Amino acid sequence: MGWRGPSRRLGGLPLHSPASLPPRGFKVAYGGPRIVAESPEMAASDATLAALFRVPGVAEAILEAGWVWVRPGRLFPWDDVEDSVRWALQST
Repeated sequence: MGWRGPSRRLGGLPLHSPASLPPRGFKVAYGGPRIVAESPEMAASDATLAALFRVPGVAEAILEAGWVWVRPGRLFPWDDVEDSVRWALQST
């Protein structure tokens, strides 16, 4: 059995990898300009974004007045990432 779109078999179990999970918004104390980061290098200029990119699975973070929007990579479900994202935000 070969590749079958967004679902494939690994060890007999189906593996689902949606193209992209929607971002989730988290309230933050920030009032500066909008900053978009898609890598640790892009996030390096801001402590909040840098902390988020230390969380395994974070693929994108957008910081804007009062909010940060976080999207995990397609192989990381929110259930596996959300607690670490919240911890990273509390640590900044």
